[in-house]
Amino acid sequence: MKKQLETKNYQSLLEMKPVSDENDSSHGILTLHHNKKRTHGKEFYLSVINMKERIDKKGNVTYDETSLIQFIRIPQEIGQQLIAKIETSIQVPIIDNQ
Repeated sequence: MKKQLETKNYQSLLEMKPVSDENDSSHGILTLHHNKKRTHGKEFYLSVINMKERIDKKGNVTYDETSLIQFIRIPQEIGQQLIAKIETSIQVPIIDNQ
């Protein structure tokens, strides 16, 4: 995914779906950052964390976090498509840090 984003190939990003089952193990967390201020325009940045499931001998589940991408700039149109996708999904929380 990192290589695709660096080469401005956004197709797989736009095709991603939210986790469909709470029992899914390893997964990724995508955080979309955007600036609504008029002076900065609408700039979008994406951060991606890979969460790899680890189960110990007692059956306890933990996750190893690996930051894959931090604040890579993405085009406005791709950012807007991602926001539209997030808004239509009831499974993905939206956090407003205003």
